[in-house]
Amino acid sequence: MVFEVEHRVEAGEDLLLASLASRLPSGEGAPGAIVELLVTDRDEATVSRAVRELDFSAFPELYDGVCVTEDADLDIRCSLNMIHTARWMPGADLLVASDTSNSRILWIRPDWGTRVGVVESVLEVGHPDWQKYRYPNGIHLWEEDGRVLMLSTFKSANAADVARANTGRVVLWDVSDPYAPVGLWAFPERGYLAAVHNAIVAEVGGVRHLLYAHSLGQASDWMAETGGSVGVALYNGLDVAPTYLGDGILPSSEDAFGFLREVEPMPDGERLLVLDSGCQAGGDCGTPPGAAYVRLPSLSPSGLGGAFSPEHEDQHWFTVELEDLRTHKALHAPYEADAIPRAALGKGLSGG
Repeated sequence: MVFEVEHRVEAGEDLLLASLASRLPSGEGAPGAIVELLVTDRDEATVSRAVRELDFSAFPELYDGVCVTEDADLDIRCSLNMIHTARWMPGADLLVASDTSNSRILWIRPDWGTRVGVVESVLEVGHPDWQKYRYPNGIHLWEEDGRVLMLSTFKSANAADVARANTGRVVLWDVSDPYAPVGLWAFPERGYLAAVHNAIVAEVGGVRHLLYAHSLGQASDWMAETGGSVGVALYNGLDVAPTYLGDGILPSSEDAFGFLREVEPMPDGERLLVLDSGCQAGGDCGTPPGAAYVRLPSLSPSGLGGAFSPEHEDQHWFTVELEDLRTHKALHAPYEADAIPRAALGKGLSGG
């Protein structure tokens, strides 16, 4: 399985950093890898380097020390497990990875020659700002006000009093010092989002927003297979959590969204590309996968907080302006896409 793919150009060459996972036949984990692909043509790429194993020697006591013993290969916590995202840390030769099924975020220094990633920092349960979060999926890193920030999206939390799964949140961290991350805010401030994916801070219509794929935002059950919405909030900076604006749904003339995975802002600063995997588990639930171009209407704070519940009493609905909607058999659970201006492509993807 391929999850996040990040594009960059180095010395004129197109490089794709991809997060891969493969389910074990036993069902006990999904060992993963971080792979960098060199794109030599639009339909041809080769693996240039990879991280396939982890070195936990800097953490000899973690997980009762099993990851520094001969039994490390037998414990999935000593490997990447269903990794969803890997990105380069700004200003450092470190990869930041959402190690999803292990419910942690890792800072990894790659040793490309041995294909081993040396784990430098671990953010997980036990950190004072980690509020029972589980299953991180998307992470975004950027620099603002002299600090390095990380926006992380958690599909769930340990909140059995609310639901057995899919109680997610979006969290902003100051990771200027990757060895001492600091939580700045969590959204929503109260309650949870239903299986939220891939939140991002981006400018739309000249205003910075928090955008997120509220994967089951329109569903009537925490454990549903379909019923997503486009989550939108006003970004208020580093010290104050975003102000919820609403959940976007398709016009009544269209079938409802399935299980949304990403809301990607387009380079024009106006349109959004919405990726829909159809069903949460990727099977046949009657909702086909697809992609849609949408625009946001004018939005104002609703006074609500945006937290999901089966009754939706804390959510405000608005209808997105649908520009184009595509479903195709070749799409199987699409997860992530990047809108890259042609001028930002290297010679491999630009055709020379």
